[in-house]
Amino acid sequence: HEKAKKLIENCGHGCGYGDMLLFVQNMAITRDVLSDILLYAMYASRDLIAIKKTDTDNIPLLFYNDYDYACSVASNFTAAGVLKIYEELCRTRIEVMANANLNILLTNLACELKMAASI
Repeated sequence: HEKAKKLIENCGHGCGYGDMLLFVQNMAITRDVLSDILLYAMYASRDLIAIKKTDTDNIPLLFYNDYDYACSVASNFTAAGVLKIYEELCRTRIEVMANANLNILLTNLACELKMAASI
C-alpha cells in the first residue's frame, strides 16, 4: 500500500526521471509483489480520477482513507494525466502477468508515468 502511494505521489511531485526510475526499479522483488503494487496504484489513480471528475465530496474511495489528502494528491494532476497514469499501470500489470522482461517494463513505466503526469 505504501509503495503504491509513493509511486503515485512521485508521479506528481518534483521527482525527476532518474529518481522515478530508481524508485520503480527498487519497488518490487517478484512479479507477484509488483503486480500487487500496480493493482493498488490503479486503485489510487481510480480515486484521483473520481475526485477530478465529480463535484461532490462524498465519493466512496477505494485506496485513500483521508479524502482531504486524496484531494491534495489529485491537485498535482490533470484529469487527462491521471487517466493516462491509470492506463499505463494497467498496461504494465498485464505485461508483468504475461512474463515480460521486468527491467524493460519498469524502465518504460517510469518514463511513461512521468510523461503522463505532465499532461
